[in-house]
Amino acid sequence: MSFVDRLSGKSENELPKQLHFSRWLFRSSDEDESGVGSEYEAIVPGFIADQVLAPPSVDIPYQTRFFAGAFSKKGSSIIGALLQIGQLLQRKRGWQDWIDTIPLVPELDKKVKLHKFARCIDREFKHLAAVCRSPRTHIQVETERDLASRVRRISPKASVWLASHTEDWEHRNLSGVQPRQVLAEIRKEKWDIYENRVTVQLVDNLIVWLQDQIAAVRHYKKTIQTIEKYGNPEETNFLNHWRAKRIYSLRGEAWDPKHSLQEANNTSVQLKERLRRVSGLKNSYLCRKILNAHVPYGLQMTNLLRSDEHYRGVARLWQERTRLATPPVLRSDELYMRNQDLYHSFNAWCMLVVVRACSQLKLNPEETARREFNIQPGCDILLNGKYRLAWEQDGTITIAFANQSDILMRLVPLAHALEATQEPGKCLTPLIKSVDGEPHWTVILHLASPSNHQNEIPASIGNPPAFDKSGRIIAGAIDFIRVSPFLPESVELVARAIRWATLAPQMLEYPFPISNSQELLQGQLSCIEDGRVVRPPCSDEVGKVSRCLREARSRLDLRRQKLQSMRSKSSKGQRSNLRNQIRKDEKDVEQLQNFKSEFNIAQKNIEHLALCPVCGEEGATFKSWDQDCFRASCRKCGARWELQYDPKAMERIPGFLPLPIADWSTESSTWVDDIFGCDILAIPMRGGKFRGPRKIPFESGP
Repeated sequence: MSFVDRLSGKSENELPKQLHFSRWLFRSSDEDESGVGSEYEAIVPGFIADQVLAPPSVDIPYQTRFFAGAFSKKGSSIIGALLQIGQLLQRKRGWQDWIDTIPLVPELDKKVKLHKFARCIDREFKHLAAVCRSPRTHIQVETERDLASRVRRISPKASVWLASHTEDWEHRNLSGVQPRQVLAEIRKEKWDIYENRVTVQLVDNLIVWLQDQIAAVRHYKKTIQTIEKYGNPEETNFLNHWRAKRIYSLRGEAWDPKHSLQEANNTSVQLKERLRRVSGLKNSYLCRKILNAHVPYGLQMTNLLRSDEHYRGVARLWQERTRLATPPVLRSDELYMRNQDLYHSFNAWCMLVVVRACSQLKLNPEETARREFNIQPGCDILLNGKYRLAWEQDGTITIAFANQSDILMRLVPLAHALEATQEPGKCLTPLIKSVDGEPHWTVILHLASPSNHQNEIPASIGNPPAFDKSGRIIAGAIDFIRVSPFLPESVELVARAIRWATLAPQMLEYPFPISNSQELLQGQLSCIEDGRVVRPPCSDEVGKVSRCLREARSRLDLRRQKLQSMRSKSSKGQRSNLRNQIRKDEKDVEQLQNFKSEFNIAQKNIEHLALCPVCGEEGATFKSWDQDCFRASCRKCGARWELQYDPKAMERIPGFLPLPIADWSTESSTWVDDIFGCDILAIPMRGGKFRGPRKIPFESGP
């Protein structure tokens, strides 16, 4: 069986020794007769984090393992969120349906409410505390050798033992033997009984469950706080208000951040109070006596658990935990299917992020396609008539020009928490090598770890890659973007990468040449310099082109009519001269038609450059500069975008700032994303300059 590498798109007969979750696939069915591509399944982790789980028909070497970060923990909040979003997206069809779907944790306001089981803890806590402080015990009688002076109850076998063990004699006397040590019956309390082990195990389970609940509420609360911050004008004075507005609008009508934040704070306080009370039981007499309590999953109802009031409360709490707070125990095949669903759900969620990012950048399909076209693996969507967005059968996402087969960028969803690895170099190296020499830009969307933050793993594209002389991004370029349903800025990070791949090549095409220059218009169109359109033409210049073409056609028609009327009356020389003039007029009309066609294309391209990337306002202030550069600024929002010439690198740099501020500087490694979001191209430097894009395929940050 061959395995497919989603990064390179190549098939391999053998797997590497260490894997990334959702990178390697195998075909679950062959191609059918109609030519429809086969479905893919991923190599997924098992019960242990690095264990590989696969069907018996797939031969996996026993030494093959996953890198750290392959999610296999049952009941994880991020896994549950992805699976819930995946089920939601299965019912979505058209482009507009996907746009209306929020790429955040669904029903976040309900998830921060107090769990039902937490109320059960309150109801039964008095019984649990009573058992921990005054437990029942069993009396156990043991026979031991002890000094005769200390013995209270002699064993019936003491005389037999003493007769055969002379070493326990003190001395002999007239009546017999004076013993030094005898067998004695000693009564001991047995604490380690089944019911007490159940109680101690329950205390440990409650502590773990409460800690997990507090951590989950903390993640939800952080997401709510982020959105609430962008909704507060006082908190966004130092940020790009366009970015803040977009992130705040993600919540839509789903839930109210203020109410949800208050609910999260109340839930967190109540959970911490319960954790404090339950943790205090660890210092009780019973928990100190039984240190390691291991009880099977199923509860056995003994007489004590049925008859004693407090032990009945412990049994009820155990059963409520099993019913409400314990995730189902999955069999191997169930875990395999769960992880396959996780793989497909993460692919669908990443497609949702890309769709919303394209819509945010005003890259949309036609109106009819928005309603009729279904988004599913294998679909191909035409955006603005210029770009092609494809969701491949293997789950990867590609963006290319509509009239070209060359790919601009390829986004690969990787449901693997790369930040959780302890060896970032070993984890990233195989990913970087797999795309070495690829002509397109590869962007890996890796799942953000809920506990580790940027463990030397790039959080965004940092400094974007440069373009070669043919207008393509340098070969082997690769970047990593951390995304998650808990990160409201996921759409911003992906939109920034898409903006660089689509807008930067358009800017570098400036100025737009016109090969069919027309002598009749020389000096009349100031927007054309040296046969190139350097600024958006005004209405008078557009009218001159159309008027000149109409005049040329009118002259041609008049001379043709004159030729037809003078054939019988004029001399041969006059008719020959008139034919030469007609041929010249025909040539002028043809040149003017070709000129107008190219002029219209150049006009459309340069007017697109004059469209504000932030607010979409038309008619920006547009000025041409030396070295084939330009500068544009929006009259409405003050944004500016330009091509700057770097004399040291001898290259043009596309720059874009959403706010009319010249200098930006901070020591944060992600300051570009924190301030500008997707409203940025090259990284701004001091003095109004922009940093040139990188020349190497990969670098860890800006």
